[in-house]
Amino acid sequence: MVPASRLGYRITEIFSYKYLGKIFDEPQTVFTEGMLRPETQDIDAFADGVLNIANGHKKAALAYFEDGGAEEAIPPLKALLSIMAYGEYEGNDISSSEVRDLFKKENVINSKWYQKRLQNKQQIEINLIEQKIANLTEFISAPVNQSIIGEFKYEDRLENAKEELEYFKSEAYLKSLVGTLGAEDISLR
Repeated sequence: MVPASRLGYRITEIFSYKYLGKIFDEPQTVFTEGMLRPETQDIDAFADGVLNIANGHKKAALAYFEDGGAEEAIPPLKALLSIMAYGEYEGNDISSSEVRDLFKKENVINSKWYQKRLQNKQQIEINLIEQKIANLTEFISAPVNQSIIGEFKYEDRLENAKEELEYFKSEAYLKSLVGTLGAEDISLR
């Protein structure tokens, strides 16, 4: 079986001229018609090219399992890495609805792992603003800085930081993060 779907999106002639023309004087000599449209090659060359791509995917994915990186991947990517490396994930292949559903927006947004990433991002922001508040408080309380506190409105900055902290701690901020990447677990760092 030749996994031709691995070709995915391709470089087109327009892309080649527009972007690769900045690198190469004659991009069409580097990226020939056969390279841009591999399906126009003879079937053996096409199959060989696709199998080379699939083997490259397998080698790259296996490296993630060998170094433990796959364990840190989010579930949809872990499934994809497993399929690339071993041909299956929990008994399912790339065309199974169990795997494909892992990538659906509503499933991602409602998943526990995604909610945890949003909470991680929230905690990172809380930690940063708490450090800012501590730094401003220390700066304001130092006698040597008293002459510039009013001029540069450091007390206003401190109050603004405290208001920001309340917002970062709120459910509204957490909800505002939906649709973002969130953040990995800060305890892993």
